Amino acid sequence: MSAWIGPLRNALAAEGPAVLVSVAATRGSTPREAGAWMIVTAKQAEATIGGGHLEFESLRVAREALRDGTAGSWLVRFPLAARLGQCCGGVVTVLFRCFDPAATALLDALARRVEADGVVALATPVAPGAGAPALHAVSARTVPQPALERACEAG
Repeated sequence: MSAWIGPLRNALAAEGPAVLVSVAATRGSTPREAGAWMIVTAKQAEATIGGGHLEFESLRVAREALRDGTAGSWLVRFPLAARLGQCCGGVVTVLFRCFDPAATALLDALARRVEADGVVALATPVAPGAGAPALHAVSARTVPQPALERACEAG
């Protein structure tokens, strides 16, 4: 879950605003699993959400958001065969989260929490312009495991 933190911090430092593109959900045959991610800047992309037309369209959406100065987070549903002509045939829901260099403090705090005990929640309002993600620290040492599991299932 946290492998994207360092690359995102590096992208923000090197190029300014960036979009974290993540596979939020899948149904049927898809090129990657939920949790796959890539970081998109105006000039570069790092990692992959599966390649092909899905990734091409996701890059386009992310770069349009960067060009237009879009803030916030939003979901886009991609039926792979019907909309993109991919042979997989499943459906991928992609989460786009915009970050600007001011998010570095949030990412530093997130990285520290992950290194400390590995259990955190990153709450993301989902709507263009809805605001920046917020870090909610949850510790496996302070939250009983059944309560933590129920929180994860509900959220």
